[in-house]
Amino acid sequence: MPTQTYPLRGKQQQQLTISWEDPWENMTIHCDDEPLGQVKNGRKSLRTGVRFPLPDGSRLLLRLAGKEGSEQLLVQQDDKLLWPLPARNLDLAYKRAYMVLYVLGALNAGLAAAQLLFDLNPLQFEAMGIAGIGSIFSGLVLLALGVLVHRQRSLPALYSGVVVYTLDGILGYYVVAQMGGDPGIIGYVARAMFLYYLIQAIPALKSPSPSPPH
Repeated sequence: MPTQTYPLRGKQQQQLTISWEDPWENMTIHCDDEPLGQVKNGRKSLRTGVRFPLPDGSRLLLRLAGKEGSEQLLVQQDDKLLWPLPARNLDLAYKRAYMVLYVLGALNAGLAAAQLLFDLNPLQFEAMGIAGIGSIFSGLVLLALGVLVHRQRSLPALYSGVVVYTLDGILGYYVVAQMGGDPGIIGYVARAMFLYYLIQAIPALKSPSPSPPH
């Protein structure tokens, strides 16, 4: 079943998912995970254009353009054309998100455990904001969330990963500052980059998975 995903305009960053059976039959439209409507009469209806109200009050228009057999689905929100998200980019963002959770979890738990076992100075890892038992706990949580994102494409797990990694950074850098350390601009930039990779995967997990991850 062909499926296309579109980013809707607006502050809520919602995703529109359109699925159908060839040739343009049994089309269903979802806004995030909520059903928005169906298109009856397939090609005939889409030739004239089908409109749906969107949750934010804007209007969605679906119509076919081009010759029969080579039609193109045009999707407009309040007369502004929407472009489908490339499936490859979505899949890459999803894979990068769980890999980031795995790496961050392993680093946090491993380096924090080394600090305690070998009595290392936390300032050796000041740029990473890793300090003590709190980093061990957050590392294990990030690893568990990575498994959920990887195996179940869990959107709540991804949101939780963003929150945990943010709070871990705030606490870790606070401890480092109390000890007289300075993470420096590199530490902040690196953490912001990892958070960006996690947030970038949100549209990928909102989109339907073509097959279960292995």
